[in-house]
Amino acid sequence: MNKYFNNFKIILISLIIFTAGAILLPDISSALTLREGLEIVTSQNKDVLLSQIEENAALAQLSKTQSQYYPRLDISGSYTVQAYQPEINFGSRSIPMQNQNYVAYGVSLSQTVYDFGHTTHSVNTASYYANSNSLNIKVVKNTIALSYIMEYYGILNADRIIALSQIQVKNLEARLKDTIELNKEGLNTKNDVLKVEVVLSDARQTLLKAENIRSLDESRINKLLSKPFNTNLTVEDIGKEPEINYTLDIAWEIAENERVELKAMKEKISAKEEEIAATDSEYYPNIFVSTGYQRLQNDYMVKDDNWSIMAGIKMNLFSGGSTKYQSQKTNEELRELKLINEITLQDIKLQVQDAFLSRKLAAQKLEVSNTTVDQAKENLRISEIRFKEGIGTSTDVLDAITLLNKAETNYWNSVYEIKISLARFVYSIGMDIVSQYCSH
Repeated sequence: MNKYFNNFKIILISLIIFTAGAILLPDISSALTLREGLEIVTSQNKDVLLSQIEENAALAQLSKTQSQYYPRLDISGSYTVQAYQPEINFGSRSIPMQNQNYVAYGVSLSQTVYDFGHTTHSVNTASYYANSNSLNIKVVKNTIALSYIMEYYGILNADRIIALSQIQVKNLEARLKDTIELNKEGLNTKNDVLKVEVVLSDARQTLLKAENIRSLDESRINKLLSKPFNTNLTVEDIGKEPEINYTLDIAWEIAENERVELKAMKEKISAKEEEIAATDSEYYPNIFVSTGYQRLQNDYMVKDDNWSIMAGIKMNLFSGGSTKYQSQKTNEELRELKLINEITLQDIKLQVQDAFLSRKLAAQKLEVSNTTVDQAKENLRISEIRFKEGIGTSTDVLDAITLLNKAETNYWNSVYEIKISLARFVYSIGMDIVSQYCSH
């Protein structure tokens, strides 16, 4: 019995320790991939959620406007208390004509028969605005996705630079140690030691700067992921990239047809045109029919309730020029939207050209820096041999170490610059980033 009890205690204690560890130890999550991050930011980012709220509001406005097609049903009820009972003079005496206090209630049903397109244009206006808000969600998601990719590759690049800086610092620390020993033996001067210390100090500052950049990139990507800014984040460089090769002219043509911002702007322009038509229709009458039942408590009437049906026409003859000025205002807003559409198209073409040229330049820089790295490695190898043989100086070695670090830094900067410029190019021509990066 004691044996089983002891086993139970061991299991219980282990469970408590495991639970406490799970609570107290820092969260060690798996590395974040490009695909996983894109799925998170395009579904949970606050800007995306905000745009969805705006779409819901636009759809609610559409439903509200469509309700004008349906008849209106009103019900009313009241109880009136009067200071005097209503009476009329009849000869030398007065005759009551209504109860002093009375109850009244009724119900009415009215329907617009024809309003010269005012309701139809209003519904079309709301529909176009709803479509514009729906398209805006795609714009926000694509923009957020691009921001995530840029920060994602920024962290990967920062990790590379940090690793290179750490290697440089380690090599320089070893170099400083050797230089100090040589100085003790009288094989070099104090100035040689000072040179290594200066270069080492500069390398350490470069490392600190790279770590700071990495920290800022991490905070920005955590913001996109809706996580606390200080969340430790590890990213993993896996996944294929889309293969897209277009000439600049073709890219411009694709962007003009595919950029969602332009599609959304067309919806807004159509909405404003329908709004103008709805405003102009207010110059014309509104034809309607209504029916209802009304009961007014009155002991002096033969019947105190009645049914009615009515067909009528209603038209505003004067409102201080309200309709006229509203029409002018809406026409000016339409002109503004059309001008904004032209400016947006020009900006988009500029974005396409910038991304296209940046991608081309990054590829050229990568080709050059790849060769430079090999040359810098060979230069360091030769400088170290010359120094050991006594025909080279320690300054030559320090310069070679610095040049190699710079060459490798330029190489990785070019690698990730190509990746970022590709994402910018995909975005600029209007392609959906998530589908392009997550379908491979």
